[in-house]
Amino acid sequence: MNPWLAPVLAQVVSLSSGDRTEARARVDGSVVHYDAETLGWIALDGRSERTSFDLGYALLLSDLGIGTGDQEFLVLHSQFLGTSLRLRRTMLSFHQSASYGEQNFRALSVRPRGTLTSRSEAQTAASEDEGLGIGEPGPRVGVGGTTPPPEAQPILIDEAVRLGSVVGAVGATTLFSRRFEGTAYAGYDYAGGLDELSRLVYPVYHGPFASLGAGHRLTPVDRLSVFLTGRRSMDLDGGRASTVVLEARWSHRLSPTLETELGAGVSAIESDIDAEGPSLPPYLPVGFAALAHRSRVAFEVSTTTATLIVVPGLDRLTGIIDERAELHVEQRWSDGDFDLIGALTASQSLSTFGFGLTSVGGEGVTIWHLAAPLAIDTGLRFFWQKYAELDPLYAYALFVALRVSTE
Repeated sequence: MNPWLAPVLAQVVSLSSGDRTEARARVDGSVVHYDAETLGWIALDGRSERTSFDLGYALLLSDLGIGTGDQEFLVLHSQFLGTSLRLRRTMLSFHQSASYGEQNFRALSVRPRGTLTSRSEAQTAASEDEGLGIGEPGPRVGVGGTTPPPEAQPILIDEAVRLGSVVGAVGATTLFSRRFEGTAYAGYDYAGGLDELSRLVYPVYHGPFASLGAGHRLTPVDRLSVFLTGRRSMDLDGGRASTVVLEARWSHRLSPTLETELGAGVSAIESDIDAEGPSLPPYLPVGFAALAHRSRVAFEVSTTTATLIVVPGLDRLTGIIDERAELHVEQRWSDGDFDLIGALTASQSLSTFGFGLTSVGGEGVTIWHLAAPLAIDTGLRFFWQKYAELDPLYAYALFVALRVSTE
């Protein structure tokens, strides 16, 4: 390599990698299981004045029920790609992710959330710590779509299923003036089981999705956003379900450390998927409320967020479009050497009481940052779920993990 080019390339291209290895004791009902898993990842990140890209791969290895007759060794591959091009007033972007492998949804209920996040997504999250950053439409495609959060996935069996997913989206954001911007994105996703058993507990659905949005900064502390989103989901038997949501959100900064956001709208639903259960009206209300507080004293940073969303979604098992209320509350405190995290998530089916899904999960985590790049995590996770007429499922786990990162 030309020695004159090396410093230039080092400024715009970087390679990062890391690994998180966790051991946990998982209590499922009255049975104790011992699990171990490791998540290794590598990412290539590039930045220039007008363009950026992220490319990454992650490998998740899980050894569940160690020392028992039901011991399982599972492998999950994840990949992501993101690119953007900044023009004079417009940013064009493309995001794609895919995953393939095996997962045990019952064990997944008390394992860490998410499998991989690109550096650009992490930077976006960090930049939004000063506010909620919610309600601004845009293509946010996460990696690990094969493994939805436990509160959104009914858990029926305690064994591995083979899953796969792929999703891609293109988007554009245009700044029309200092206060007004417009956003549009569209994409297609495919996710579900890869064999007969897997499709019974995680059926295949695929289809397009799109959104149009506009945001206007009314005052230095007020912002109004309006967006229209749509999704069409199709199963392998030709059944189709469609949802269209029109929503408006208003965010207001009450103080330098406190911000709130409220939203309301309406959704139109249509489905011809064969399903047993209550039928829903063609129109359903949509709601949103959020609060974020962030304070800093010397090296100590404290962040509290609470979000409540009411929106219709597809129940993959029954084919019913089910309106759900989802609540997430999180508290984070850090002084640079230690992080303390507490989180609670709850989901309740509103339109299918007695037939739908109710779940509650949470965790308390302590992160001790050793000499870079090492950190140790310890904590407790719990999960409870009730689906239709089945007996409730509950589990909790104690864990310790070692993480290494070159980022």
